[in-house]
Amino acid sequence: MAATPRVEIAPGVFMPLLNFGVQQNHSLAIALGARGLDTANIYGDAQQRDVGAAVRTSALPRSELFVTTKIECCPGAQFLGSAAPVCRAAGDPRAAIAHDFAVLGLAYVDLLLLHWPRARSASPTSTRRCSPPSSPSSASRR
Repeated sequence: MAATPRVEIAPGVFMPLLNFGVQQNHSLAIALGARGLDTANIYGDAQQRDVGAAVRTSALPRSELFVTTKIECCPGAQFLGSAAPVCRAAGDPRAAIAHDFAVLGLAYVDLLLLHWPRARSASPTSTRRCSPPSSPSSASRR
């Protein structure tokens, strides 16, 4: 099987160019050659557990697999409605990170990102500034 192409994202840190994301059965993805696994709080605990289990049960050394996870920076409910998970990072990003590590069951992840939701608008490049939920007094300052 051909090696997965990688790009150096920091000195000595090489990320696979292709990462396997939201789908289930990450163990199968690894068996088929995936070396980058992507997860996030917003994908739900079951998906994160599957990623962690796939890494822990893989016959590959942990150093051969690249795990990315993301924490929410803004309340997801305003973008996803009732389907949004609890936004653990809005008040305490450390709690969100601790939760992700507990659910993944991994000693480390290779990349941790803030998951920036995009505002619903006509422009695909429009983004929403990350801030705590609005109170009536803070909404007028935006």
